[in-house]
Formats: sequence, C-alpha cells, structure tokens
Amino acid sequence: MNPCITLCREGYPCQPWYCAEEFTTKKILDIPATFGPGGICAFLFKLVMSTFVVGTQFYAWSKSPDPLFYYAYYTSWALLFATLYATISTYNTINLPEQTNGLVQGRTKYTWVVFNIAIFSQCLATIIFWAIVYDWETPLSYLDVATHGGVFAAILVDGMFVSRIPLRWMHFWLDWGLLALYLIWTVIHGPLVLDLGNPNSMDTDDDTNDDGIYAALSWQEDNIKSSLTLVLIVGLIVAPVVFGLLRTVSISFCGWDRRRYLKKSDADVELGSYKSMQK
Repeated sequence: MNPCITLCREGYPCQPWYCAEEFTTKKILDIPATFGPGGICAFLFKLVMSTFVVGTQFYAWSKSPDPLFYYAYYTSWALLFATLYATISTYNTINLPEQTNGLVQGRTKYTWVVFNIAIFSQCLATIIFWAIVYDWETPLSYLDVATHGGVFAAILVDGMFVSRIPLRWMHFWLDWGLLALYLIWTVIHGPLVLDLGNPNSMDTDDDTNDDGIYAALSWQEDNIKSSLTLVLIVGLIVAPVVFGLLRTVSISFCGWDRRRYLKKSDADVELGSYKSMQK
C-alpha cells in the first residue's frame, strides 16, 4: 500500500485504535506472544529491565533538589510512563494476556497505551535533551545518561524486540496530545500566566532565562518568539518524524514483517467469533 495512503487511512482517529486485527495485513495479532512473551530468557530480561527503569525513577526523584518540582519536567513525565510500562510488561510475562477476538480490552489495552506513550516520550526527551538542553562543557552524570538514553534503550528493546508491540498512526494523536498538554503547562508555569519560577536554577539576574522549566522554553519577554518557534518545530516536525521512525521499527526490519500473528487456522476462528459478536 502507498505510504501516503497508509498514513491517511491509519491515522484517521475515528476508528478502533487497539484491535487485534492489523490494519495493513488484515492478520490477527497473537496477543500473548506480542504483549507477554513467555520463556525464562524473556522473563529475566524484563526483570532486569524493570529493575533498572523503576530504580532510575526513584533514584532520579530522590536526587532532585526540589522533589515537589520534579514532575515539572518532560523527562520526568516520560520516565513515569516508562516505569508504568516496565512494571506491567514484566507482569504480563508472568500472567500472560488473553487472546482477544477483535477489540483489545483490559490489561492488554493498558499495556499498549502505556508503551505507546512511554516509547515516544522517552525518544523525544532524549533527542531534545542532547540537542538543546545539555551543556556539553558540564561533566556527564549517571542520571544524564540513564534518563536520556538508557531508559529509552531498555524500553525500545523490551517493547519492540522481546515483545513486539506495533505502533499505528492513530496512536500518534495520543502522543501529540500529551506533548501539547505539556507545552501548555510550560506556558501556564511561565511569566505569561502564573510565573512560578524554577527552584532548581532561578536567580535574581533579569538577563537570564533560568526561571523557566527549560531555558530554551522560558516564555519570557525576550524569549517568546524563540519559545514559540521551538514549540512549532518540535510539535509539527520533530514529533511526527520520531513517531514515524518508531512505528517503522515496531512493524518491520529490512522489509521483514516483525509482528507476531496467530496461525491462519486460529486466526480464522478468532476473526469469525469477533464478526459474529458484531451482528
């Protein structure tokens, strides 16, 4: 199918977002194998992965100069969703999700939603940190690397290679909406609305932009145009490109369809059962 047609049809929001039937191939996903692959190796990897992610979450929070301000940062939002995904992903290996006959519900749907948000926000936070936020003259710390690359790599390997959770273009609306919500939060936090300041970096110098959550997105009078430009670039260019690349990796590798499907005989039974329920 033409990529542009796939983008338009798959990205249409008024259709089921989480369904066992794949949009492009019309095949039925093997839900247990996709969201909770069994085996001792998979379990051990997920156990190590979740320990690393959850440990990094609590360590980062404990090392924050102001724990109450910790979740003002986009990185902290991304790390929270990564923690939620790591936890449920490990549990899915112990208690396998049930095969559904169409629309995905319950724990499987929760896993899909949280993974979608976690992998996108982790990737975006990592790119923005190294491209804009990090001062390359400052020595690296463990948290710099772990929260801006380490956790992303762990979630990527787990969700797309150990498990094989596919992303679909309609899922981008959720990621884009959460990103828009965060950008709105930076405006509310800044001098245009509440002017809350940043207890981790603000000083009395009016010539600096350190009162904002991020200096590049402070929304101060001398920074409004550059803040707005950054928002437009990230929201309209970087975010769609990032999601498109993640979606591609989640479904194929060098032309090989990586998704795990039911065998045809089992899929026919599942699809027939689903259609009969719709009558």
